Amino acid sequence: MTKAINIHIIIGFITVFLVYSLCSYAQQPKQNFEWQGETREYYTYIPASYDSENGMPVMVFLHGFDGGIDSYNSSINFQQAADQFHWMIVLPQALAAQYSMWGVNVPVGNTWNSGIEMTIMGSPFVPNSDVDDAGFLLALVDSLGNDYALNLDSLFFAGFSMGAFMTHRMAIEHSDRIRAVAAASGLIPVCYANSTPAQHISVLHIHGTDDSTVKPDGTASPIPLMGEMTLGLSVDATIDYWRNANQCGSEAETIAYPDTENDGMLFSQETYTNNTDNTKVALLTVDGGGHQWYEDGHDVQYLTVIHDFFTGHNSYIPTGIENESYLPDLTVFPNPAYKTITVESSNETQLFVYNSDGRIMGTIYLSKGANAIDISSYSAGLYLLRTLDGQQSSLIIR
Repeated sequence: MTKAINIHIIIGFITVFLVYSLCSYAQQPKQNFEWQGETREYYTYIPASYDSENGMPVMVFLHGFDGGIDSYNSSINFQQAADQFHWMIVLPQALAAQYSMWGVNVPVGNTWNSGIEMTIMGSPFVPNSDVDDAGFLLALVDSLGNDYALNLDSLFFAGFSMGAFMTHRMAIEHSDRIRAVAAASGLIPVCYANSTPAQHISVLHIHGTDDSTVKPDGTASPIPLMGEMTLGLSVDATIDYWRNANQCGSEAETIAYPDTENDGMLFSQETYTNNTDNTKVALLTVDGGGHQWYEDGHDVQYLTVIHDFFTGHNSYIPTGIENESYLPDLTVFPNPAYKTITVESSNETQLFVYNSDGRIMGTIYLSKGANAIDISSYSAGLYLLRTLDGQQSSLIIR
């Protein structure tokens, strides 16, 4: 009994050591960055697979109006996404804005200087119009590049609500530095309607048809002291802006995402492409969707579909196991299997696990060589294993 206890203790110590080693590059505590006399706050999420010899892509996520990074840090699993995608994710904080009324500064909330114009008691108001948020965001990324191995040729921005307005602004003003952007529930501010980006940049726009906070027509719902106002271009005008700026074709490729969850919504996507440089402009429409960030429990998880867009892959579309025999084989053994399998990969990639209905059941990072994978959580049945580079194999789990 004593020997057994000692062995368990030793195993426990080894497990703690391995967990610590894997998590030593995980989410860091909230950090400060000094910019133009202000202390700016941010979180970083670093994948457990971080390798200081190889630069990793970076995605900067911009929070919504008055949300603050703490609420997003607790409600969206950015660390899981960083580990899954093998990217650094950065969550920076906007500064609090104030509105002067009758000689008193009234707090408005944490707000990006996205260029949107509000109307308060009949007077125009551009929140934080004197704050160089764009400069802060790029300076923060450059600073992180001094501390970590980053691939700044793969710099991406994504945002929700007010953060999406700011994301559109970053794409318009800094397309020379940003590779692609994704904006959910926020539009192009009216003041940028006639601006011209420096170069082509791929853009994914996401919007719910029932969004009553930032309506698809570009107006905002009436709120006390403000009333209804136009915040940005409509969804259609936003897509037209980017399609024209990127010289994309007029014909869209349309896909409908599988309706796998009883969430009362349908997700579909239209994608326009510049066939010369492959720049893409996509609209993900959430039929029945509101002003929310959708993740678990829905047909589409926003972070995953955004990553898919950035990387040019779509993991949500059914593959059709019977029609994929022309792709190269993936070495998997044993097969059939029960608890674990070993997958041999010729390079570093992602492995997607589909059930027989074409629904994605999991995403797994593969290193070059042999990878031991725990399949004990999967139900018995037929599955398709497929990598980003097209290797595949069927798998029977007993």
